[in-house]
Amino acid sequence: MVPHNGQHRLWEKFSEAPYSGGNPWKWLLITASILSCWSQPTSAQGLTVVPEPANVKEGDNVTLVVQGFSGTTLSYAWFSRSPGDSSDTQMVMYSVIYSMQTPANIRQKVLPNGSLLIPNLVLNDTKYYTVQMVDTFGKILRGGAPLTVYEKLAKPMIAVNDTNILEDESLILTCSTENVGANIGWFFNDQPLSLHGRMSTFKNNQILLIKGVKREDAGSYQCEAWNPAHAKRSDALTLTVSSSESPERSNGATLSGGSITVVVIGVLAGVALLGALIYVLITKNTGRGKKDQPRGEQSAPRYGEDTTVYENTVRLKGLVLPAQGLASSSISPEISAENPYQILDITRVDVYEKIPPRKNP
Repeated sequence: MVPHNGQHRLWEKFSEAPYSGGNPWKWLLITASILSCWSQPTSAQGLTVVPEPANVKEGDNVTLVVQGFSGTTLSYAWFSRSPGDSSDTQMVMYSVIYSMQTPANIRQKVLPNGSLLIPNLVLNDTKYYTVQMVDTFGKILRGGAPLTVYEKLAKPMIAVNDTNILEDESLILTCSTENVGANIGWFFNDQPLSLHGRMSTFKNNQILLIKGVKREDAGSYQCEAWNPAHAKRSDALTLTVSSSESPERSNGATLSGGSITVVVIGVLAGVALLGALIYVLITKNTGRGKKDQPRGEQSAPRYGEDTTVYENTVRLKGLVLPAQGLASSSISPEISAENPYQILDITRVDVYEKIPPRKNP
């Protein structure tokens, strides 16, 4: 360690450098190299480094704030160590006297108070950072802190085996996220879900099982993917729980007992009416067939049957046969309208009806 009087001479030499025509960076780099050789930043001594904000994700900005020193500082140097590495790597140096950073064209920037600003974070910025400070007396102070950059999360998706189930059935909710290792939480009606005896989770909380679903389980469900720096919640999924005796899940409407009775009576009346209509049509067609049957095709009279045709040839005076255009027969005797009842004339016989039917040999 440089003696106390030597520290004053060192500060005086730096103060005189700009006026003596020398290169101030030459003296600064020489001094920083000597001080670095004296003590490598392997542990935190005297200074505190606090990341602000404490939890950051990809794309955020973070400032590693140096705390614990109130004197006059000569320079700052920042080092980083990646996970798994055994030694530190120098990143940047800063001269307080000349307000200059070396190198200047990097993403990380050292502020006048020695804090380190890291903008637009990436996952590879997850490291352990150490600051080494030299005061005007040549005293070296160190401090460090780890920085974790978390992944920026995508919106998760929620799925369910059935959004309209009956009581006492089982419900399976699944939360899917493209971010490996993200934590999963569940929300019910916009409040964190409190698991009870019928609920259980599996696969890092990605699967929520509800056994023996009750009416009080109906509502809005969401899942959330989160890490200490970021959280993203899924769209809401509405669950409907119907009573096991409720017909709400049936595809068609349900009729009451009175409605069913009316329908049955209507169906039976329709069947009876249809049967009567069919009977009338069959009877009418059968009678018409017999009426239209030709005389020669009519059945032959049985033996001994009287086949005499009785015809009333007596007509009223002036009567004309309707629709045939036939004139009054002179043979038919005329009677007065006062006595229309006369005896039948049996002199006319249909000779064709006298032909007996042919007997089978």
